[in-house]
Amino acid sequence: MSGIEIVGVVLGAIPLIIAALENYESASDRVADFIKWRGQLSALIQSLWMHQTSYHMSLRYILEPILNPEEIEAMILNSGHGMWENKDVALALQGRLGFAYQVYMKTVSDIDDTLKTLVCRLNIDGSTMVPKNGLSAIIVANPVLHSSPKQFMFKKALKFTMERKQIKKLLTKLKECNESLDNFIWKADNVSKIHSAKLRSQFLAPLALIERNATKIFNGLMRTWCSDHDLHCAALLLEQRLTGRRSNTSHSALDADQDTTGSRFHVSFFPSSTSSRWVDAEIHVLEDPKMSLHTVESRRTVRFQNPPSQPTQRIDTDINSLPVIQNICSDIRESELDWMGFFFDNKGKMRGIYKATPRDALYIEKIIRLPQLLDGNYQMSLREICNLSITLSSSLLQLSHSPWLRWSWHKSDIMFIFQKKGSTLEADVNLPYLFFEYSAKRSVQEERKKSSEMADCYKILQLGILLTEIASGKSIENLRQPDDFGPNGAANQLTDLQAARRWMKERLSSGNLTLNSYSAIMQCFQLSIDTSLNLQEGKVQDIIKKEIIGPLYEEASFFWSG
Repeated sequence: MSGIEIVGVVLGAIPLIIAALENYESASDRVADFIKWRGQLSALIQSLWMHQTSYHMSLRYILEPILNPEEIEAMILNSGHGMWENKDVALALQGRLGFAYQVYMKTVSDIDDTLKTLVCRLNIDGSTMVPKNGLSAIIVANPVLHSSPKQFMFKKALKFTMERKQIKKLLTKLKECNESLDNFIWKADNVSKIHSAKLRSQFLAPLALIERNATKIFNGLMRTWCSDHDLHCAALLLEQRLTGRRSNTSHSALDADQDTTGSRFHVSFFPSSTSSRWVDAEIHVLEDPKMSLHTVESRRTVRFQNPPSQPTQRIDTDINSLPVIQNICSDIRESELDWMGFFFDNKGKMRGIYKATPRDALYIEKIIRLPQLLDGNYQMSLREICNLSITLSSSLLQLSHSPWLRWSWHKSDIMFIFQKKGSTLEADVNLPYLFFEYSAKRSVQEERKKSSEMADCYKILQLGILLTEIASGKSIENLRQPDDFGPNGAANQLTDLQAARRWMKERLSSGNLTLNSYSAIMQCFQLSIDTSLNLQEGKVQDIIKKEIIGPLYEEASFFWSG
């Protein structure tokens, strides 16, 4: 058998073998079966189910870039489809896997041999011809009755004569083959990501510009809070600001109106202790045109369709005619607008308020923080996990040295204020906000002294912990084990790192964590080892784009594609 036909044959044989073993198990004597197999038969069937699922998913994954959905579906449903013998498909697959193609095919051949060993102990029609004609013999002799799910009719009572020790060896072999297939695909993808991830996960605006504007907003708010009450709260919407996203991947209320200039931000305020809810606003930062154009020209990968000095929101009032904000608390309280907007002019003065375009979102009754989601009963979908992971990773690059992210980067800093569509109780996790609280009675200098500034190596470590918590659906505290603590029984800097790495390895070995997620999180931990790490350094930013955001983006694209 040549080409990739063997891949299709294995795909067609697995469900047939599962059906035959289930038929045999259902017809056998339960007591005698337990004594004879001691659970090994059930374990074999379960392992085959898992192997079929993994094999099926990995096959779709490697075929997706080279074939259209209709062709993939036809091949998946029919192991005898002519496309399996098509030389052009084989060449395209070889290009897709690169250096891993030969090893991938060898592993599929090993799976084929393992299944042949099993079939020779199972007296289904065509099994006697397997040594000569391969697994195709049983596929031809046992046609599918119904395709979804696949059902078969067996003409005689089935017998299965494999010994327990043989089954155990077979299970081990299948597991090894499955892990090898995933590893080969992962390695092949990593090679292609070096060349293509940069193009797919570029930021829509220069990172330095985004960070500079976010800092202007933070400092401007510090100057305009009132002195009537002590604590003031603000929360910055975290946005991906990535280019190259597919048109069918919109998943939040902001996607259709994504900022392409790095000059528009969404900030929510809790202006006073008497406020009943948060108030959301959009804020535009107007740059000096000469400075903005120079920044754009220095980054050829970024192009503004409109000059950055012009707001994306059209208003009837001239910007310079808007009053300068002196006391934002009273201005917000006196405003009757549900959706308001502000500007920072090119002299750094905050002006407003104007009527902003209403957003397709409703406030949740009570804000929810990320720890509440992790420790509660809410289970994030794969789409939400991917999206939130990308948002947090890209936000670290955008805000790493801004005051928003200078002193704290923890799950308790992430909050959600809008309802998930279709639910008045659940929060929309696609709209995460970074919370910040400070006192109006303290000077900026005093505020900065209350806690030491976080080192960049710690920020990237915290990102890895955050991604682990999101992937696991649990706070890191709930993943700790006694061995993770220090000699005195107290948590130290290595406690959470050890807990996260152990959880990832366990989940990866059991097939419950994707290789892309594992790769991205491990890259965070590897970068955190360097105590001199600088997140503003170009080389470091490129590593994060390629090795953290890139794999997460690839994974998200896979799930978004359906």
